[in-house]
Amino acid sequence: MGRKEIMRSTVIIISFLVAATSLKAEVVLNFGDPEDFTDFEYAQTRRTIQPEFFSKNILGRLEKAVEKSLPDGVVLTLNFKDIDLAGRFEPWQRIPLNDVRMLKSRYPPSAEFSYRLVDENGKVLAEGDQTLKDLGYQDRYTRRTRATDPFYYEWRMLESWIKFKLLKEVEKNED
Repeated sequence: MGRKEIMRSTVIIISFLVAATSLKAEVVLNFGDPEDFTDFEYAQTRRTIQPEFFSKNILGRLEKAVEKSLPDGVVLTLNFKDIDLAGRFEPWQRIPLNDVRMLKSRYPPSAEFSYRLVDENGKVLAEGDQTLKDLGYQDRYTRRTRATDPFYYEWRMLESWIKFKLLKEVEKNED
């Protein structure tokens, strides 16, 4: 293999990698004031969850859901106004359960946010305000594979919204 062939192969590989990365979807999460959210706490100590920790745990999976459901190169921005995590801490439970989040049907996850979906050219495909509450969260999703995931029900709720509501809005706007 000559020097020109190596250079040409390198340029082709770099071009392919740039094209592949530019087609990926991106999700941006912004948070109002997490201190004011309905339930965004670690434990009985009432320590508010850091937005970076929440984002780190759900961002990759939300991007995969966007990539599977929506056109290539889109950017979805979610501006959270309120989050209510699935379950509650029940301080009347005996130690060591007073610091365990109890998942019961009366404690469903919910989120309130504004959203904006933009294509790779900057065209707005969808935007608005959304309030989600997943009343059947315990019946809808099996949790066997993600038993230790702290925000399993929250990302599944958002994933369902992307697949079934946001996708339909984009399709409706294209017509």
